[in-house]
Amino acid sequence: MDAKSPNVDLWEYAWFDQAWERIIAPWFLDCLKSPHQKNIFLSPSTSATVFIKNELLKANIPAIGVEFCTPGRIRKYLRAIYSLNSPMALREDLHLLMRTAAEELAHTPFAAATQMQPDEVVQVYDQWTKAGWPVASYPEEEIRLLLERFQTKIDAAGVSTVQAVDQVISEKQQVDISFDRFLLWGFSWRHWDAYTIARIAVLHAQNTCICFESTGDVVDVAAVWKGSWENAFGSFAEVLLGDKPPLRPYLNLAHKAAFPDRVVPEGNACVLPDIYVSDSPDKEACFVLGKTLAFLADPTCDRVGIIVAREKLVIAREIAASLEGQSIPHFNHLGYNDSGEMPEMIFSAWCAFQDEPFLKQWDHFLESLYRYYPEKKETISKLRKGFSQAFREVLTDDFEVLRAYMLKCSRSEECTQFLEDWPLWPKIASWDVFVKVASAFCEKISWENKVAILQERSDLLTKAILKPVQRGYFQNWLKGIIMPPKRTSNVTGQQIFAKVHLLTANEAVSQKWSHLILVGMRQEDWPGEVKDASLLSEACIYEYNQKALKQGLHGEGDLCLKEGHRWMMSGRERCTYLQRTFYRLIRNVTQKLALTFSIKNQADGGGECVPSELLLQIVSAFSGKVPGPEVFRAIQEAGASNLYSIINDKKDQAALLSLDNTRIAYAKRRDEERPFDEFSFAFKTPPGALVRLSCKAWEDVLKYPASAWYRHVLKLKRNNLDSEKDISSMVEGLWVHDWISLKAFSQKRPDAELWLKLACEKAEVVRGRVTQAYRSSGRSLPDIWAERWNASKRIVAHFVAVLGAEEGCCSYLISEYDIPENCNDKRFYDIQLHGRIDLLASAKPFDLKESSRSENSVSVVDFKTGNMDPFTAKNLKKGNALQLVLYGLAIRQLGFRDVSLCLAKKNNATLETQKLEVFLDEAAFFKGLENLSITGIFGDRGDKRSNFSYTGDYPIASLFVDSEILEKKWALTNPLLVE
Repeated sequence: MDAKSPNVDLWEYAWFDQAWERIIAPWFLDCLKSPHQKNIFLSPSTSATVFIKNELLKANIPAIGVEFCTPGRIRKYLRAIYSLNSPMALREDLHLLMRTAAEELAHTPFAAATQMQPDEVVQVYDQWTKAGWPVASYPEEEIRLLLERFQTKIDAAGVSTVQAVDQVISEKQQVDISFDRFLLWGFSWRHWDAYTIARIAVLHAQNTCICFESTGDVVDVAAVWKGSWENAFGSFAEVLLGDKPPLRPYLNLAHKAAFPDRVVPEGNACVLPDIYVSDSPDKEACFVLGKTLAFLADPTCDRVGIIVAREKLVIAREIAASLEGQSIPHFNHLGYNDSGEMPEMIFSAWCAFQDEPFLKQWDHFLESLYRYYPEKKETISKLRKGFSQAFREVLTDDFEVLRAYMLKCSRSEECTQFLEDWPLWPKIASWDVFVKVASAFCEKISWENKVAILQERSDLLTKAILKPVQRGYFQNWLKGIIMPPKRTSNVTGQQIFAKVHLLTANEAVSQKWSHLILVGMRQEDWPGEVKDASLLSEACIYEYNQKALKQGLHGEGDLCLKEGHRWMMSGRERCTYLQRTFYRLIRNVTQKLALTFSIKNQADGGGECVPSELLLQIVSAFSGKVPGPEVFRAIQEAGASNLYSIINDKKDQAALLSLDNTRIAYAKRRDEERPFDEFSFAFKTPPGALVRLSCKAWEDVLKYPASAWYRHVLKLKRNNLDSEKDISSMVEGLWVHDWISLKAFSQKRPDAELWLKLACEKAEVVRGRVTQAYRSSGRSLPDIWAERWNASKRIVAHFVAVLGAEEGCCSYLISEYDIPENCNDKRFYDIQLHGRIDLLASAKPFDLKESSRSENSVSVVDFKTGNMDPFTAKNLKKGNALQLVLYGLAIRQLGFRDVSLCLAKKNNATLETQKLEVFLDEAAFFKGLENLSITGIFGDRGDKRSNFSYTGDYPIASLFVDSEILEKKWALTNPLLVE
């Protein structure tokens, strides 16, 4: 194709207004004269297109007959012209092909590592081949061999990469002119990725106009960019001359910050923008919201840009949520990840389970199915409960072991069939097998439209993947194929003609702004780290860039790229570009500018952030001093009051009200002179009916009331399915209680030998089931499980011996006795109780008739497999043994007059026994407990973190109060429960 075209005009401008008045607006007006022709406007991004459409709307210029394109769209158009029908390779295709290529060379350490993480090598391949270099020229032999094998896989699959398509189009003979008028605008030396396709597109136009902004950058890459365009079309870029540049408030500030050693041009004095420093990104987003409202109220406001350094930052999502929450029309160029519809949620949960086949992931998958299949809710509930019980017995969260256990022990045909219908995919299988099981899965969740996509994309790779692949490799490919990443926003964030725009710095720099807010001014983003791929060093990039250069039109010293090559951007050049972009954004603001910075970083648990050197340069350019930490603290204090005044001035109280409520709750929870209220785990008003809890729950209320509120009132509890260590002691207690219990409701105590034999038989049944489950999954019984099982047997033997040694009081027994509903008759204390007593013992047969209860003496026995403080009335207010005392109180309320309380401890040779009357002397204590059940004010107390003891379960985001303050508030709220 001829690289020279006489119908190409190159223009260079300093200010957008020059390009608009001299080139862009007249071009669109010319297009109106012949709307039937093919007129193309090419810009680097959708954001740039939206800006031009806004300018056309303000100028009342129709865009009739003009097609707005980005590089991707123009490439698709040219592929159709040349009938290039081979499918484009997706990123997931390339990752899978790279893995399979590395697997064939897995004898080398580098190839073995690439199997696990192929992304970096794929990036190297992209950068190398897009620059026009064949893979055979890569300097490192080990990497070159892998890239060559990878290229073979791509060719075998019959898919095309972007660089390959661009190369094919550039080598084709030029067909009849495709475009009548062509305008290229908004590109700069950062857009080397689009250089080849943009240059090819220009050659397909009859008349072309190219507009570049003169960035004033002196880096080599900027000169090469300009020289390459001039050389490609044999013409020099003409500079648009106009009136004196418009006076902008921050022009001199940007110039002085960017070039501190140069003389500031005459004109406006340096003006310092508004700077806000916050504690966290959410507060920073609140300031941005308030500042946006203030800017919109400014009569001079034309366009407000909220600028972030790059995509996928936490602060961008926070700001979008704030704007959406206040229904402020804006255009969110970034968007956010869409969680998708229910099939996507099920698929995501299934993929997570396949990646990590453990109980927690399986339970999450069952939860997603529970929402989608209402007819299966009963079966799914049974399964979740069954797996939870199996987990406590098998003592592993390995799904294969648990599944084998469930298949053997489950008595539900529905549950068994469900497990057969949802098996794990094989760990390694042929390509066809994986495609088959994946298609069946999609059909099973009513996702039939994805089956065709899966078949189409998988057929492309059949010829390239001849050996079996691992499940993880296939699944990573599958996720990207049928559930590609997509970004969206709600209706208020889709208003392209709104004044407010949320976008990145690279997109915003070529546009025109009256007001700007540059957010997230931390060093790791503005300008970020100088980071190159470890496989493609800066020295290597420099060497091959130099090889790709030749002399340009201006003669010696003027450089441009050789035909077929493209510049490789290094990490340092990308950082340099963002620095230049920062200063260009500041200089182009026509009215107001604000910068924000958050001291804390939510992404790393609240760690300190380093302010950007660009922010420091701005402050230094204005004050002549480099600001230290104390300066930012001062700005932070001043900024907080400014935030509230902005929102108040706009009469927008929603954000402020939210902050007020938070501050009120924060202060009241820490006011040691106030009793607990609705902000501290309590009902706002008494609930009416008494709070009814189990005896164990009342013990929790005294020890860790906030945790008890979550668990027993709100019915929220931590998922214990993700840690074997967390449940080992609990399982020991469950086994002991189950094995030592007697089947008959009331029977004479068997002799110790028979009792122990019955308990050991139960234990052996458990061991047999678990051993079979491990064997079915190809594993042997773990030593740690056998050790825990043996320890539980020893505890059972100890308890049987202790109870067998008791004469008289333990002759007759009732195991697992449920406290009846009528135990609360208010003859003692109005406390609603329920629960299950481990063992009731008596010297003579039980007669539970109400008329005979007062004549019978009864002992309440509680088995304790863990450690606990001494069993005394003094420790009752700490919650120690309160469960057993309330058991005794419930039995007393049923009419039994002589009640003894007995603790069987694993380290005590005898029962620890106390009469119930010893504790009933603490009348004030029980009255305090009764008051708490009436008011429903649980409050809070105790430490929340300890390396040595259990302190309760709390949400991750809990903000704890000092324990000394809590004890003072506890005393004010519950004076009868204070020690």
